[in-house]
Amino acid sequence: MIGLLKIKNAVENIYKGVSIDKTIGYTSYKTVDARKTYCKLSKELTRCSFQTIGEFIGINNHSLIFYYCKKAIDHIETDNEFNKKYNKLIKTCNEN
Repeated sequence: MIGLLKIKNAVENIYKGVSIDKTIGYTSYKTVDARKTYCKLSKELTRCSFQTIGEFIGINNHSLIFYYCKKAIDHIETDNEFNKKYNKLIKTCNEN
């Protein structure tokens, strides 16, 4: 099973200079996109609950993780750049 740390590191690598940890106070659109990507990938590639996915990056509200996943789906369907990054991350995370 793919771990949350591997997904987090892959997302932060593709979104250069972004930390998705909630403990980092600054939030930009790029950070929010990275968090959405992390949440969607984590839900898709692991058996972790929304609560566990959120707690790993310092978000204790599982409904926010659900919201990020929903928004990621919207972005995948409407934003080509987001879609490309997401598909690249799926391949990266599935590599051994």
